[in-house]
Amino acid sequence: MRFRFPRRPQATYWDHNAQYHEFLLQRLPARPGRAVDVGCGTGAFARRLVQRAEAVDAVDVSPGMIAAARAATDFFVNGLNVDH
Repeated sequence: MRFRFPRRPQATYWDHNAQYHEFLLQRLPARPGRAVDVGCGTGAFARRLVQRAEAVDAVDVSPGMIAAARAATDFFVNGLNVDH
């Protein structure tokens, strides 16, 4: 019999990177022209960043992460570009 860890309810999910999003956004100029999210993962920060910047390039080395970011992103929102 193989041991499996119990699945956590979505409400208890914690993303160690997401805790820095607000910190980083507070340190941006009021309306940056262009920004880049290097190592964008699923694109969560890029989607927040595009609300402030003129354009955002979100890049990641993992094709799987890019696919996840593209699936969760409306590409026609304020110039957000997600690429590998």
